[in-house]
Amino acid sequence: MGQKKLIAGVVAGALLGALAMQFDKDARNYTKTCLNKLKDNSGDLLSNPTETVHKLRDSFDKLNANISVGAENTINALEQVESTLDRLVSKK
Repeated sequence: MGQKKLIAGVVAGALLGALAMQFDKDARNYTKTCLNKLKDNSGDLLSNPTETVHKLRDSFDKLNANISVGAENTINALEQVESTLDRLVSKK
């Protein structure tokens, strides 16, 4: 119950804030530009679903590779710290 009220309040606040910002000309122009970009991009996505899925898969593969490289680098750094600590402890 509380979660639904929280989500409804956040959505209502966001909508009211967006509505209030439309009194500013720069905000209106920016909103119009963003909505036009969204319309163009969604049209491309819907007209070429196979290409969209392919691009999404490529992006996911790149992200996965970057995460793997980051994890390997972190493990190497931790191993170096561990070996340094072992050398310091064994000298005492």
